[in-house]
Amino acid sequence: MRHLKWSILLCALLMSGCSIFSKKTGQEPMDLESFKETAKLSEVWSSGVGDGQGIGLTQLTPAVDADKIYTVDNEGIVTALNRQNGKKLWSRNVTKETTGLSGKVVHVFKARDLNQGITGGIGYADGYSRRFGNGAGKMMVQGKLAPVIGTVCMDMTMIDITDIDGVKEGDDVIVFGSGIPVQEVAAWIQTIPYEIMTSISQRVKRVYYYD
Repeated sequence: MRHLKWSILLCALLMSGCSIFSKKTGQEPMDLESFKETAKLSEVWSSGVGDGQGIGLTQLTPAVDADKIYTVDNEGIVTALNRQNGKKLWSRNVTKETTGLSGKVVHVFKARDLNQGITGGIGYADGYSRRFGNGAGKMMVQGKLAPVIGTVCMDMTMIDITDIDGVKEGDDVIVFGSGIPVQEVAAWIQTIPYEIMTSISQRVKRVYYYD
């Protein structure tokens, strides 16, 4: 008898299911307002700019400069387009063709523990992350890697050149580039090359080479 009562109750619930789940909640969508068309949009040109990120969101938005539009895809391909007709002007893979970031030796010094160091004219205000401090990062001097000493300052960074002879003021210091790939530099602070590249501030001088 008890099973029969439960069966009857279940049937009653199923029969009334539509009314249970169709009750108005007071949050019905509003009717669309009528509007008049004031302008017609037409496609002037379109152009593919490389691989995207699938269904993921992307912050790689195009940049407009005078008569050119610059785009970059998820693989690091930078493309320049003619703003008027969309014609491709040039394309570069910045992960392979970027020369690098470098500076100059500003000062050579000897620390109290007899280690020899140099001060380079680049710091976190230039986009060199403070995470490279205390030996996490390295720079290249005369073809050899020298670890960062202490913390990265706003306008300068100190590196240990104890094992590198003949370093003098004015010598080149490579942050990343030939002999020190940006992928390797990024791995030192557990990040990706794009963060290293896009962190370079506007006050760093750019020099572009065209084929």
